[in-house]
Amino acid sequence: YSYENRYIFNANIRSDGSNKFGTNPKYRFLPVWSVSGRWNVNEEQFMKNVEWVDYLALRASYGVQGNIGDNSSPDLIIQLQGRQDLTQLRYATLKQLPNPDLRWEKTKSVNVGLEFGLGGRFSATLEYYNKRSEDLLMNKEVSMATGRNYLTINSGIMENKGFEGAISVDIVKHNGLQWTFRANAAHNENKIIKSQ
Repeated sequence: YSYENRYIFNANIRSDGSNKFGTNPKYRFLPVWSVSGRWNVNEEQFMKNVEWVDYLALRASYGVQGNIGDNSSPDLIIQLQGRQDLTQLRYATLKQLPNPDLRWEKTKSVNVGLEFGLGGRFSATLEYYNKRSEDLLMNKEVSMATGRNYLTINSGIMENKGFEGAISVDIVKHNGLQWTFRANAAHNENKIIKSQ
């Protein structure tokens, strides 16, 4: 939705499903959604006479995404091995213990950005992001009496946040000749908050 090219709003929602998760039906589907907005400040009436500002915009978004581990399964998995020396019969080992409560890994994302252009020669973009991932698949140690020494569970929490910025300057812009300088920088922090 856009109102007079000043206020722009966007929303998305869908539901993802997978049978790679537990037998509990409430864990098979995950609503995936996002909302975002943009304010084109230069379209406001109080900016009409500010000629040296080409454009100025603020934007923000928030959303939830889901992820499936490649080897996710709620079932007991038995793997056939070689043959026993004496009987020549095939034998099997436990490859994965069952966990009926496996569920989606979820990531909640926040993005805030500023964009502006000045005097027809300078432009810049600044952005802050924060992504928090929860219910990450982890291996929990269990008794070897179960036939394995770990069980896959949803437990981990990880945070990924940082800043990104980019600038562009037209140093020379005359008679078809243009010389532009561009640079970008980023800072990222990745932290495991909970491992089990």
